[in-house]
Amino acid sequence: MTASAHPARHHTDFLKKVMAQKATEVEQLCRDNADKRFAALMERQPPPRPFHDALLPSRRHIVAEIKPASPSAGIINSTVAPAAQAAIYAEAGASCLSVLTDATHFHGSLDHLVAARTACALPVLRKDFICHPIQVDEARAFGADAVLLIVKAVPEPVAHAVMTRAGELGMDILVEVNTAADVTIAKQLGARLILINNRNLETLEVDSQASVKLAPLFDDPDQIVIAASGYVDRDGLDATTAQSGINRFLIGEMLMRTTTPAEALRHLLDENPAVPAKPTMTHLNPAGEAHMVDVGHKVAGHRRAIAAAKVTMSAEALTLLRENGLKKGDALASARIAGIMAAKKTSERIPLCHPIPISKISVDFAFLDACSLSVKVECHTFGQTGIEIEALDAASAAALTVYDMIKSVDRGAVISDLRLLEKAGGKSGHWQGS
Repeated sequence: MTASAHPARHHTDFLKKVMAQKATEVEQLCRDNADKRFAALMERQPPPRPFHDALLPSRRHIVAEIKPASPSAGIINSTVAPAAQAAIYAEAGASCLSVLTDATHFHGSLDHLVAARTACALPVLRKDFICHPIQVDEARAFGADAVLLIVKAVPEPVAHAVMTRAGELGMDILVEVNTAADVTIAKQLGARLILINNRNLETLEVDSQASVKLAPLFDDPDQIVIAASGYVDRDGLDATTAQSGINRFLIGEMLMRTTTPAEALRHLLDENPAVPAKPTMTHLNPAGEAHMVDVGHKVAGHRRAIAAAKVTMSAEALTLLRENGLKKGDALASARIAGIMAAKKTSERIPLCHPIPISKISVDFAFLDACSLSVKVECHTFGQTGIEIEALDAASAAALTVYDMIKSVDRGAVISDLRLLEKAGGKSGHWQGS
């Protein structure tokens, strides 16, 4: 799967797919006896720069990333010059660099790593999917100071072998976790550097609270914990710090998308940022006039919303509805179509609502008791703004259509409980109603 301007809407165990690809790459390296070539290159490399120690001072740290593309976001910055970007990051105060070297999914390369490390004095992480010690040799041969190990990507014996080889070469190793089970393995490995990835690499979905939930599990003061994924502005970093104490972050897409990465990075690091103006209605401009919110700067991603409504009617009406005995025909089929059509037309009916591409809409019904019907709608999109209004609009339209179909039997039927049940994606992450 190659990253593109229009990434796939659904991913089935991305991590499994990419690790199969990496296993093939490793087999080729071994067949080519690449370890001998890497040994010769390593002899010409200066000693590794201390990635771990660069993150020790008690303050906010940013590991700034060079990432041209990703499976979840598609093309991020196809024209980036790694050397220039690295120099900008270093000048703006980054503590370390992270460079994607996977070509297929992230449009990275080892040449990017070489260029970035040559352009500055910062320690550099090779960010890739490591599954064999020979990849550690390869990383050091091209100048990397640290490598990433994703604990759920490899068996524990392989993880031990990778960590041992990194230690032999004087490199730091950043151990990535996403679940409590991952944390247990990381502790067993004796990891000193931890990356909590808010993104699940199997589904590519982001839970902005993952780092907050997992941080308390690392109770060793000598462990350095870094959070990554899903951060689109300083507010997200500040919220994570306030809730978990984490004050070290790996930031890539936010810095790669902006045309002013130095300014953006300084803002993330500023210990005394400007006090934001008093919150205002986002659909009003400074003059108090209605306008559509600009979402052009937001990071595109998978977003999901589930909404519901309830229709209460007489027992006679519900029986006819259940048995498809209404004179107007199949009420639930009509209501399902109405809900889908409403979601697709929401931006034309709700003022200042953005038109968005909808990748999935499901409208389902359930008979709750002898007199009530529930309507449940789930909508998905890949974009820069949420899909909650579309889900609510669809639930409303479906419920209204049910009423229209049964009103000849019960004009006193009541539509109620229109509400959002759950949303996922975007800056605010996952939310679920009680």
